[in-house]
Amino acid sequence: MIRNKYQKNSSVVLIVLWIFLFPFQTIAQDYGYSWNDLVAWNGVTHWTNYLIMSPGYFGPNALPVPELRNGLVQRKAYFECLGEGHFSNGDNTLDLALRYYHPFANNRVAVEFYMVQVEYYKISAEVRNERKLRNTKPEGIVVGDLFFGTTIQLVKDRERFPDLTLEMFCKTTSGGGLDDARFTDHPAYYFNLNFGKDTRSPAFLDKIRWYTSLGFYNWQTNLDDYLQNDAPSYGLGFQMNKNSLEINNQLCGYLGYISWKDEPVVRGSEKPYIYGGDQPLVYRLILLKSFEKLNLKFQFQQGLHDFAYSSFSFGLQYMP
Repeated sequence: MIRNKYQKNSSVVLIVLWIFLFPFQTIAQDYGYSWNDLVAWNGVTHWTNYLIMSPGYFGPNALPVPELRNGLVQRKAYFECLGEGHFSNGDNTLDLALRYYHPFANNRVAVEFYMVQVEYYKISAEVRNERKLRNTKPEGIVVGDLFFGTTIQLVKDRERFPDLTLEMFCKTTSGGGLDDARFTDHPAYYFNLNFGKDTRSPAFLDKIRWYTSLGFYNWQTNLDDYLQNDAPSYGLGFQMNKNSLEINNQLCGYLGYISWKDEPVVRGSEKPYIYGGDQPLVYRLILLKSFEKLNLKFQFQQGLHDFAYSSFSFGLQYMP
């Protein structure tokens, strides 16, 4: 009962926001649409095998580029609540996301949980056809995937070496909306080595910190010959601090290898198409304003390759 009430209230909030933010947005009423004709269905192959299971052909929260970290386990536990909007030509999405971060063992280890609690989306007929979606009018509300993981401080406060953390995360299959390519319904995992070092800053700033990340991202696909996609991940960022304001600029992504294979999604199809969209690259700007027990967070993310969305996030971090 409590869960149903929470989901109902969250859905109402998202619908109201959508009405105010996109009052003139419409979706083509293509009632003559036939998925069977679009993909030339052979009458045997399951419909899920026709999806292009990659970040470029799914919703913005399905296989996101991992957050870039600065090489340190954060000192304080916090709850984070974010309202997010992801906008592209033909797929606009609103979501509410929650995160819990908790360090322990003298800030040598941290555990973290993150989940999109509810997502509202509306997709145009053009994007529907491009992604081979089954529904004539792809629009709805779904629950997202749960990510959970741990971060370990390997090196810290060495004069000649950067700080170093290892993070390991798993993605569950709690997300819905597979028929509209919102979440994959397949597991994934990633791990990263994060390096960071403070550097000399000008007098008008309190601190400048450079950081970088190298790692590995893996997710399960629906292809018969390539059951999983292996992707080296990377990132580069710098952080500036002045009083209680923190500014981060980041460039990060990962490189799936299947798109280099020119692999058809369904072998022998009368209307063949090639797997792609597995090499996303994004730019992020993150502003964090700190108070005693509360941080205000704003984030802008722009997809540069294989990620078509411009995204805005507003939220709060509460430190109990």
